[in-house]
Amino acid sequence: MPLGHSINFSSSKFWAGLVYELIPLGFVLYGVNDIFDIEADRLNPRKGTFLFGSLGRREQLAALRWQIVALQIPFVAALVVWIGAQAFLWFGVLLLAVAPVWVG
Repeated sequence: MPLGHSINFSSSKFWAGLVYELIPLGFVLYGVNDIFDIEADRLNPRKGTFLFGSLGRREQLAALRWQIVALQIPFVAALVVWIGAQAFLWFGVLLLAVAPVWVG
């Protein structure tokens, strides 16, 4: 909408973008936060409740990294088809943003 100045509800690109923002990008944002804050969350007595969020085990959070990657793959493919190699710019910036957490 910011670039197209309108919403085309019949566009598959709109729906794919909406789904991407809601699920795979949400997994990146919240999943990376959970991976990064594992020690702080473990010491936080409020974590592990409905109100303050889940408390993942180390095995779950290790698997979460690859679930995040798996969720990105179809959208990488779709964006490359729709907009070309410029799509790699977005995913490159996203990778740079999460790399410190990913390797840490």
